Amino acid sequence: MIFAASSHRGAVRKSNQDSYYVSTKRLDGYYVMMVADGMGGHRAGEVASAMAVSATTEYLEDCRRGSMETRLRRAVEKANGEIFRRASLDENCQGMGTTLTLALMDEERYAVGHVGDSRAYLISGGEMRQITRDHTLVEEISSTVDLDEAARRNHPQRSLITRAVGVEFRVDMDLYEGKWQRGDVLFICSDGLVNEVDETEILAELGRQPSLDAWVKTLVERAIEAGGHDNITAVAALNEGGDGL
Repeated sequence: MIFAASSHRGAVRKSNQDSYYVSTKRLDGYYVMMVADGMGGHRAGEVASAMAVSATTEYLEDCRRGSMETRLRRAVEKANGEIFRRASLDENCQGMGTTLTLALMDEERYAVGHVGDSRAYLISGGEMRQITRDHTLVEEISSTVDLDEAARRNHPQRSLITRAVGVEFRVDMDLYEGKWQRGDVLFICSDGLVNEVDETEILAELGRQPSLDAWVKTLVERAIEAGGHDNITAVAALNEGGDGL
């Protein structure tokens, strides 16, 4: 398995409220990667996303039993509880929350836990498919009104999310499971990337770059060149079909 990651505050924001993690070793049989995009004033978004990554990683590192679904749900619940308590006790963190999209994987299967509007994609056989469904007002609107990708990116309410980690006592996480094979790429990014670079260009860039690392870094650069209005984070895993990194 080969991993790559890149993150940047963008061209407009003064700080980077995104956090991410990619595993350098298996955690009880599975590799892990995730992206969290925080929200909240007084830099509380940075706190929320960092707490989400820390709490989920800590849980998954210590976990020694349970299905992929059980591990993901309990990890996200742990993160939600810790962020919610911090926001309740610290006035500087009131109202903070974060998106969280994380994947557990081995060489045959993957499972993705998802809250918010960060995205997970699977690239296989030259095609790119969005795995997750955005928890946004625009996504709810598009269930009744036909909106193409450009209309979604330019919608005035595109940033309004309907679910987040840490904003309520309980969290509702979507789960997606599937199979993948040698040569496939699993890709997670914050909305700061897909709001600037369309999916066609993301896929085309993969064929132009010499490595997974170069591809991910180039995508972040493209987003900055396109305006970089938000923080930008991308992580990816290439399935090599073997046991090593």
